[in-house]
This record gives sequence, C-alpha cells and structure tokens, in this order.
Amino acid sequence: MAIVERCPARAAIAGNPSDGFGGAVLAIPVRTRHAEVTIRPSTRFAVADADGTTEYADADELIVAARTARAGDIHSLVLGAIAVSERAAPGRGDPEPFTVAVSTTIPRSVGLAGSSAIVLATLRALARHSDRPATPPDALAPLALHVERDLLGIAAGLQDRVVQAYDRPMMMRFGADDVRFVGGFEGGRYEPLPDQSGLDLFVAFQPHDPTPSQVVHADLRTRFDRGDPAVRAAMSALGDEAERANTAWVDGDVDALGSAMDRSFDLRRSVLDLDPRHVEMVDVVRRAGAHANYSGSGGAITVLCADPAAGPDAGRAARTAVAAIGCELIE
Repeated sequence: MAIVERCPARAAIAGNPSDGFGGAVLAIPVRTRHAEVTIRPSTRFAVADADGTTEYADADELIVAARTARAGDIHSLVLGAIAVSERAAPGRGDPEPFTVAVSTTIPRSVGLAGSSAIVLATLRALARHSDRPATPPDALAPLALHVERDLLGIAAGLQDRVVQAYDRPMMMRFGADDVRFVGGFEGGRYEPLPDQSGLDLFVAFQPHDPTPSQVVHADLRTRFDRGDPAVRAAMSALGDEAERANTAWVDGDVDALGSAMDRSFDLRRSVLDLDPRHVEMVDVVRRAGAHANYSGSGGAITVLCADPAAGPDAGRAARTAVAAIGCELIE
C-alpha cells in the first residue's frame, strides 16, 4: 500500500530573518502549495522526482548515498531525510525495498520553504513506512533543520520547519530565555495561533528570478558573528516587530499587522543590499494601499491587503499591480 504525506509551503508575516539571531518570527502555512512524498513497496530502492529516477542496488548502497549527500536538489533532500530516518530506527535490520516519489507545487528558491517541505514530508512518510510513532511537531522541526543544515550544508533559519510541522500560524521566539532542546536538537518557544480567514493575504513572486535563501542567511551570519552593530540592532528590532504582529494577528487588527510587516521589510532593507526587482514588488504593493514583507529570504513577498470590510475592491489593486510587473500570485 502506498504511503502519502504532504507538507505546505510557508510564508513569514513579520520578524524574519531574526529567527537565526535570537529574535522572533510570526509565519503561516501556505496550504495551496505543497510537497508530496509517496513511498511504495518495490523490487529495488529508488528515488523519483521531476528529473528522473535513480535506483540503488540494495540498502547499503542507498544508505551510503544518503550519508554522503551534499546538495540542495530534491534528490539530495530525500537522501538526507533517509539518512536521519535510518539513524532513528537502529537495529531493525535492512528495510524492504521501496520507491520514494516526490512532487512539489512550491516554487523553488523564492523563499517559501520548498526544501523544508520536501524533507518534512519525507521524514513523516519514512516513519510511517517503518511503523514508528509519529514525531511530535516540536521535535520534527529541528530534525528537519538538522537534515538541511548539518547533513546537506544548507544555511537556513529556524522558523520554516516549525510552521510546516504544526501546519498552522505560529509565533516563534528564539531568544536566550526561549532556547530548549528537544530530541537533542536546539529549538525555541512556539505559540500556535488561530487561523485568520478574514485577513486578505496572498504571496507574490517573480517566476524567473530565484535567489536561494542560504545566500542571505550566510552573509547575515558572518556579519552578526563579527559584531556588526547595524545587523545586531536590526535583528533585535525585527523580534519586536514579530511581537507587535502577534498581538495584531490575534486581535485581527489589519492596520497594526500591516505596520509590523512594513517595518520588518524596512529593517531588512536597512542591513541588506536587496535585489531592486524584489524592492519594486514591495513598492508597487505599497502604492496600491497594501502591506508587504519578504516571505522568506528568496524574493517572494507576503502581501496583506486592506480590511475586506472596506469592499470587494480592497485587494484587487495590489493583485493587479504585482501582476502587471510579471509576478505570479499564490492565494
């Protein structure tokens, strides 16, 4: 019988990218886009994705490949998850052959946590395949981060996988007083938030302009560790904006939430040399009367439109504006 697991994309609202620097982030799942992983019994071990199928002669060859994977492509992400999954099930003998098939509707390298979605869905599917209990969300998130950051060498923040593991809006705090260890991995303090279906939110991105998030994270880490005062001040202020956004989200306060999003973008712009095409996306949204912040660090933006109570045209102007400069939209 086939085992199928899905994991949604993720979009930050405010506070990012302070999650890797002792700050805080509010983010939400984007359930209209997801990664899907299917495991089926097979005569040989294989990993299949949009680029083709790679077969392995036996379990030993698969595990060697998994433990030596060092890239961010879909195949390597699956192999990294397999390596971690095998370590989580010592002494159970060689697994029966299986095929892992991966598909995704999440745009790659635009900051919507597409890599994390693949890893999380694979970890969940492998656990079910091995008849292991489901890993709790607060333990699953750092495990997925371990796959990407420690095994595959992908520079990444902390918040992506938390939202995806819980599959709900989350307020995430990573300050010194919030640090805790789950399953041997470092995490933060997480607060599940209610869905806010009354808010008019969408994501926009340039389909031909991917910017891998790890490029941004690596530069910030170097400057932060060097003691750059501007970077350190910005990361602290971003955490404050996440707290403001948290209060506004719970209250359904569109103006206050939009202000926290705008301020988060402005703080990012104060310490990073942003791609002018990404800045243009935010500028046209603001001119249309909406609010915007980076969804991650790859160039996609999360847009909050005016209160829908203002009328049916409240969000139309922002959508029209970004579509006019070639953006794709995800509702």
